[in-house]
Amino acid sequence: MDNKSSRCELNCSVSFNQDCFSAKALVDSGCERNLLDQTIVDRLNIPTTPLTTPIRASSLDGNSLTTITHQTA
Repeated sequence: MDNKSSRCELNCSVSFNQDCFSAKALVDSGCERNLLDQTIVDRLNIPTTPLTTPIRASSLDGNSLTTITHQTA
């Protein structure tokens, strides 16, 4: 658990095809989808396709965090 912000983060290994690297995973029991940061997608060359309708991600208090524009292919 990350004490500074009360977030639950885990050290993990991320792999796709033959590539693998260490990362931190945020455990969010309220999240409705599995999400990857664009950095991981780029680093592992994971194919994506654009979403027909982008998804706005927001925090519990309603603040907009980001817009999700692609999904894995």
